[in-house]
Amino acid sequence: MLRLTAETSAFYTGAGWRAYQDYIGARIFYDEYSSEIRTALMTSPRLMDAVRAVSVTRHRQLHSSAGTATAKRRGHGKWKNLTLEDVTVDTQAQLVKMMESMIADMHSISTIRFVAFFINSMLVRMYHQGIHIRESEFIELQKYARYAEQNKMSVIFLPSHKSHVDYLVLSYIFYRLGIALPHIAAGDNLNMPVVGSVLKAGGAFFIRRQWGDDVMYNVLMREYIELLMARGHNLEVFIEGTRSRIGKLLQPKFGILKIVLDAVASGRIKDVILVPMSIGYDKVIETESYVNELLGTPKQKESLKGILSNLNILQFKWGRIDIRFAKPYSLREYIKSQEVRRGSTAFTPMTVPEDRTLLLQSLGFRVLSDINAVSVTMPTALVGTIVLTLRGRGVGQNELVRKVNWLKREIIAKGGRVAHFGDMSTAAIVERAVMQMKDLVGKRTDLLETVYYPLKRFELSFYRNQVIHLFLAEAILSTAMYATVKAGGPVHSQRIALRPFLAEDVAFVSQLLKAEFIYGPGGLEKNLDETVERLRLADVITVEEETISASGAATTGLEDVKWISLSAEERRIGRETFDFYCFLMWPYIETYWLAAVSLFSIIPEIKGDEDAIQPLEWVDERVVMNRAQYLGKTLYYEGDLSYFESVNKETLKNAISRFRDMGVILTRKSAQIPSRIPPYTDTPAPAPRRDPRLPVPAGTVPSAPPPPPSGPLITWIAIAPEYIPRDVLPDLQLPGTATGIANGPKGLRPVLGSELNESVRASATATASADAATIAAAEAYRTERGLRKTDEMASSHPSSRKSEDIASLPSATNTPPNSTAQRPPTDPLAIDDSEGPSSPSSTPPQSPTHAPDDEIHDAWHNIRPDSALWDLCEQIGRFRREGKNRRDTATVAIRVLRLARIAAAWVDNRKGKGKLVKKKKVVGAKETEKPAGVSYYGGKL
Repeated sequence: MLRLTAETSAFYTGAGWRAYQDYIGARIFYDEYSSEIRTALMTSPRLMDAVRAVSVTRHRQLHSSAGTATAKRRGHGKWKNLTLEDVTVDTQAQLVKMMESMIADMHSISTIRFVAFFINSMLVRMYHQGIHIRESEFIELQKYARYAEQNKMSVIFLPSHKSHVDYLVLSYIFYRLGIALPHIAAGDNLNMPVVGSVLKAGGAFFIRRQWGDDVMYNVLMREYIELLMARGHNLEVFIEGTRSRIGKLLQPKFGILKIVLDAVASGRIKDVILVPMSIGYDKVIETESYVNELLGTPKQKESLKGILSNLNILQFKWGRIDIRFAKPYSLREYIKSQEVRRGSTAFTPMTVPEDRTLLLQSLGFRVLSDINAVSVTMPTALVGTIVLTLRGRGVGQNELVRKVNWLKREIIAKGGRVAHFGDMSTAAIVERAVMQMKDLVGKRTDLLETVYYPLKRFELSFYRNQVIHLFLAEAILSTAMYATVKAGGPVHSQRIALRPFLAEDVAFVSQLLKAEFIYGPGGLEKNLDETVERLRLADVITVEEETISASGAATTGLEDVKWISLSAEERRIGRETFDFYCFLMWPYIETYWLAAVSLFSIIPEIKGDEDAIQPLEWVDERVVMNRAQYLGKTLYYEGDLSYFESVNKETLKNAISRFRDMGVILTRKSAQIPSRIPPYTDTPAPAPRRDPRLPVPAGTVPSAPPPPPSGPLITWIAIAPEYIPRDVLPDLQLPGTATGIANGPKGLRPVLGSELNESVRASATATASADAATIAAAEAYRTERGLRKTDEMASSHPSSRKSEDIASLPSATNTPPNSTAQRPPTDPLAIDDSEGPSSPSSTPPQSPTHAPDDEIHDAWHNIRPDSALWDLCEQIGRFRREGKNRRDTATVAIRVLRLARIAAAWVDNRKGKGKLVKKKKVVGAKETEKPAGVSYYGGKL
């Protein structure tokens, strides 16, 4: 208590370093600071031009016929009297409100001392083993900070982002070590009552997640950031844009970085200093909530109540924090180096927008590469990685210590960094890490030796992903080899030619996953040769050179081939190292395979000539993600998916984005469903027209162009025409028919009636049509009312339930094949029986006691998927880990496709936090998320 009182007094009086008077950087925390910023912004010529332009546009829209109708509906009785000056005044008021909610308010030194005291007390309790930095790196940072201060330049800190604690710990470090606190770009979700004001006092300025086409907001943000740089204030920008929920670095976000680059490249700002940073935690406090979000649970909005309810985390011990600074560098010098490297005459980012975009992307990935280079591998990451990369249920203590020692040596040999713990033994470090992750890693001490095993594999994957960048090349090469190794057989049959076969597989895997990782410089060929040599020296593989002729017979001087195979030593130790590399990559491979398979849930129905242009089926991206996650969870529990973390939403989104770049799918972003035929643009809304017979008052401004379709923008996804399967998939026996609606996923219901026909049936081929000709169940699916009535009758007479279900479905015996009551003549699956009997391949008539679902199962058993989309699935599947079946057999393909089509036939009734209520409106659903005339899932209302 005495210590707490003394510490409080020291912060209050500003004793020693707590006074925060001699910091390095531009002056902040004085009374006139905030007023100077506001005055500079309100007098900015570009911002005033934006206000005038927005005012004119609003005035035109207000006096157009559409604007007039809108004003009347909203009750604006004086709309006729609003002049351009009135609209300008209102626009300026909106600008002031926007500015007040955005800019930082760093004017009170007493407030920042209070905040520093609070953060100090919180970090001492939570991360009780301290914050560790490297002295040499900080001395280098101080040198560049003094240089920036002398030249009135800004220092741009670019840290990784794993936790909300990042904001607090970085500001505390700069406060403690005497560097001017940076202005922190924070999401507007943190602008909560009380908390937002405190954060703004500490340097936070709040930005929207999506800036959109808001001209005034874009200009205000650009002017504010350029004003801070012109004054020499420091900035803190999280290059990933959001917290990484999967442990590894995310792809760079270029919003604020683009503003900084444009300002320097155009000469409005002479230069800035960039400082990439890495933040490592023994344990991140949000991993449990990350898992829930990745599994599809809506993110909980930050609130003061939520913060107060989670204050109990202060009583837990979370280990330590390691912060590392990459070598600072000048942005202008970086631009010059890129011009020299790419050719100063051919590469001119100062004037050519395409070159500036390329420069921006290069800079973003350079920052990520620098962060990876200085990141520290924590003991929890070492232990979590080993536990998740071993076959079996668990690992003994001696084996775990041995593998952790091996992993440490490998990381250091590759130039990585491992947290230093002085003279502490590896066994003690492992025990310490297990204590930090006691809710993630189990421990059995009642056996012959202590055994550790994973309790929560999904959360542990967050720590495993922190080391994957160090072994990326080895992991990709091993995964490419696994396609041959898993086939088994004699040793000589498991070797693969380095070129072209292994090189092609490596190229496919690396290109497939390019949205996930940052690859090193040098290109594929150079990196492949270097990786092969490293694995050969590590005795993981052997390289045999052979000279062969075109016919394959050994000869001299025709063609040199390098054969790659596992070494004898690697086979002796049970593929230990090889499997380690594969285990790092397999979860990502499985996610991309799952994303590809889930596209079968959005295939359209082929109508008319198969060679003609077929209409696309546009589906809301949220629906695709929902179906993919339900499909993945089902496959995981059935054993066809090995990793539950493969169902995570973050990687699935990356996979969908990658398929778009590969041309597998098409995406459009609009408030309305895009056209189903080329050119696949938005359906235009009718333009408002003014009655030409009405006189136009003098001085009236011209009518504004018609506004874009109203409503929130939705990302629509459709399979590209060349990837649409042309063969039919049989009808389905869905939950809600013979098996009962209770068997469906929670919160889902089957689509009934004609909707099911549209959703379940795919395209047609002759072979599958013959197999499916006797299946007549699709048109007999009952309505929801009928289902409920049948279920009630079955509950009162259980013994008659099965016979009633069978009797309610038409069979080959009850209904003739050519009956129009069973299937319309235009149905592509119908058989015209007028010319003679059915083909020999048709299913023979069944007795009335034979259940129609047996016929459905037979039809699924006989299918042979053949399409460009399925070829992609099989190509990705070659590199997957062995699942329930040894390889991707036809049985697996049938089961997976059937489940994908089931996912297409289900509709999610839960929106946001709404509860599923039968025959009633979904409670809690946000109406603003549903555009006019379009349902949440893309169907017409």
